Amino acid sequence: MDTFRLGHYVVNKGNVLGVGGFGIVYSGIDETTAKKVAIKQVKINTDEDGYMAMQEIKHFDRLPGHPNLVQLLDFHYKDKSFWMVMDFSDVGDLDVYICQKNPNFDEKLRLMFQCACAIAHMHSASPPVVHRDIKPANVLLFRESGGKMVAKLSDFGLSKMAETAATTAMFNTAAGTPGYLAPEVFEQKPYDLSVDVFSLGLVFLAMIQHNKGQERLFPHSLTGPTMLPIGMAMFNANQTQQPQPQLVAIEDSDKSDLKKLKAVIMKMAVSDPKERLSAVKVAKVLGEITGLDPVVQAAAGAKSEPAPSNDTSVDGDDDGTLCGRLLEEALQEKLKKQTKQGKGGKEEGRKSTESSGKESSGHGIHELHEVVDLMSLLRLALGGVLETHEEKKFGVGEKVRVDTSEAKAVRLQEDHGGWNSEMKKYLGKVGVVKYKLANVVKVQFSDGKVWSYNPAMLESCDDESDVVDDKTQAFKRYDIVSIEKNKERAKKLQENHGGWNPKMSSVLGLKGIVNKVDGDGDVLVECINSTKWFFNPKLLTPFDTSDMTFQDGDFVLVIDSYQKVKALQDSAHGGWNENMRESLGKAGIVSGVLSIGRIRVKLSSRHWVFNKDALRLIAKSEEMMQAVLQSD
Repeated sequence: MDTFRLGHYVVNKGNVLGVGGFGIVYSGIDETTAKKVAIKQVKINTDEDGYMAMQEIKHFDRLPGHPNLVQLLDFHYKDKSFWMVMDFSDVGDLDVYICQKNPNFDEKLRLMFQCACAIAHMHSASPPVVHRDIKPANVLLFRESGGKMVAKLSDFGLSKMAETAATTAMFNTAAGTPGYLAPEVFEQKPYDLSVDVFSLGLVFLAMIQHNKGQERLFPHSLTGPTMLPIGMAMFNANQTQQPQPQLVAIEDSDKSDLKKLKAVIMKMAVSDPKERLSAVKVAKVLGEITGLDPVVQAAAGAKSEPAPSNDTSVDGDDDGTLCGRLLEEALQEKLKKQTKQGKGGKEEGRKSTESSGKESSGHGIHELHEVVDLMSLLRLALGGVLETHEEKKFGVGEKVRVDTSEAKAVRLQEDHGGWNSEMKKYLGKVGVVKYKLANVVKVQFSDGKVWSYNPAMLESCDDESDVVDDKTQAFKRYDIVSIEKNKERAKKLQENHGGWNPKMSSVLGLKGIVNKVDGDGDVLVECINSTKWFFNPKLLTPFDTSDMTFQDGDFVLVIDSYQKVKALQDSAHGGWNENMRESLGKAGIVSGVLSIGRIRVKLSSRHWVFNKDALRLIAKSEEMMQAVLQSD
């Protein structure tokens, strides 16, 4: 049997439940409950796909549940694919059910009402969500204990959240199934939430037009079946100023409820979006016809918010948010791939020739970056242990740089001569090893001052430049920057600034954190895909992180200032815990956005609640996913 494990699910790739333009659906088993599940694989072919997919997943994660939406039980990342774990339908989709079982009008009407409730719920979310692919095959049927059928909307592969909270937010990406698309989509005009109402109107039309023995549901105008989709026919009529196709006609012989339903369809599947009913109105009218209450249904699935906690520390076993967990899985896959590739291979050193670009000296993936190393962060986030290094050995007379953050320096100096506040101004400075004594290295600086250091704080260097000179340099350590996107411009500007290396293409358009500025004025940037490169400063744009909003899964940097962060924490944001000192100057993943400007962040294997002003946004979760895929 062709099976594999995905979290606590077993995927049976030999049992395909469905195939669509956006993925394959397999059967699966939840090992914790022994229940059947449906697992959809969505392949990520480009880094842009990964960016968009992470945005979509945020939509799912924020959309409250509803009894008429297929429950998305879990998400995973594996083999450059997102895997969506969903409810398993034991009946099939609306297309199959209507054509095979031919239910009576009352049951059809009840299923229509449930579909309208699902769309109304999505459109009423904040911000609203448009599905964009409403069709019978995307409505799954589930059998209740009493034998009644429940319709649940599925396949959110094309859904899109409004860029603003306004229901008039416009979209312009052509998407969906042609037979159910609205005319404005064929016209390639911007469209709004009403495209779902139009498509749902055509689904209703197909349901009442269905004849026994018909193999597939498909809506058609009163002129009869045609190869031309109704939306396209309406678009053509608009272009040629011809009459719009007539979809329904209310007959005297029609029963009262059918007349009311036809009147609703006429106001849903209409060419002009402004004339269409809202999804909420459709649900309300159908509720009046069926005697059911859409408000009660909508409230039944609402998520409840956990009560906020004032604790600065949160249980370290928390898996974190959906986006954060997916990102960790993607990074873990990247880590395994790099580890496998690194075995027996050459370690890349600093590239100093003009043709190859300047890359920081390092030890492959085992190098621990001082500012942010995503691989190291990942190992800790997954509960692993950072790889240890042999004690660094420096020779007398060797030039070394104090290359660490203040917070880390205080900790490292505890058993190596202690920390003196005057030592802060030597962070990032270059000195000369005078002599070694026991477990410390004595370093003399240009002003004659000599300090004792833990060897772990020092790095060998081949120049006497300071890491940062705030008075003369445009960038300083811990600045967050965006890297130029244009490859040709980047190659040109790298001339006389370390040159160009083809590997640098993988970081164009990404963000990074400034590690240092060398004597030539070139800026060493630690990129969010875990590589480090020297750049011409003209290729870097400061990224303003002030007044940024944080979301689950975002990568953030805790500012490296003990006094400032402590003061912020003491100002009614959960207080300060001395164990939080180790998080200063470190990167983490947002695992919760709480009330009154409080952000829960996963750092190493711990969760801390910070005042939002103590954090700087490095990259959104979708940017991180794009970076991971871009560097593969």
